Amino acid sequence: MNYKIFPKALFSPNSIALVGASGNLKKNSARPLRYLLKYGYKGKIYLVNPNTKEIQGLQTVASIKNLPMGIEHLFVMVHAKKIKDVLEQAIGKNVKVMTIFSDGFAEKNARGRSLQTQLVEMGRRAGVRILGPNSMGIIDTHTKFTLSVNAVLERSQLLKGKIGLVSQSGTLLGTLLSRGETRGIGFSKLISVGNECDLGVAEVSQFLMDDPNTEVVVLFLESIRDPDALAQMAMRAHSIGKPVIVYKLGHSEVGRQLAVSH
Repeated sequence: MNYKIFPKALFSPNSIALVGASGNLKKNSARPLRYLLKYGYKGKIYLVNPNTKEIQGLQTVASIKNLPMGIEHLFVMVHAKKIKDVLEQAIGKNVKVMTIFSDGFAEKNARGRSLQTQLVEMGRRAGVRILGPNSMGIIDTHTKFTLSVNAVLERSQLLKGKIGLVSQSGTLLGTLLSRGETRGIGFSKLISVGNECDLGVAEVSQFLMDDPNTEVVVLFLESIRDPDALAQMAMRAHSIGKPVIVYKLGHSEVGRQLAVSH
């Protein structure tokens, strides 16, 4: 099957499903729906939660099996042990992209690393691309696509800008967005890649090369997993005149310890 990805399914899908969405506003799993509604996402939203019939005024379904075919993007917020079953069901529904917020994979232990590897193999066989695990999601200030659990989206508005951010640290998305706003600096797209089990920094950055709303790309790296792909992206950026700024964590002992989280 086709294992390429169309940026639209990643950054501006026509339909999304929130798997594990919660009606408890104190939980992280309640945030993506609240933010999508707050900022005016125009696509179709589906909610998967077997324990309730309605969340924030929208009906839920008990299982991915109850969703229509062809939903472009799944955002998954269930326990790691359930993710393999979620992916199997997503494959059956011809989902294009699955972002995994859940942790408990390669960053945790050998068992989690094995499960992460299995997910990638399944996705590649079926043509489903995976962002994460351990990803806090995606923010696009121009389209108001706020598929994220990051609390920075509690603010009243998003400042549009021309800087694209790709980060291995999900928390940093909120930090830079809020601090940038106080200085009049806006971002175009902010992407948390998490563990990079499939979609990595280099490939996501390549998409930003073609984004008319992005004039500069900023990378926040805790480790470099695919130096060849990163070099190819940098050469392309140079050829088209799009600057790339890289901040690499891990030169100090404290930094190296922090980088272990991914």
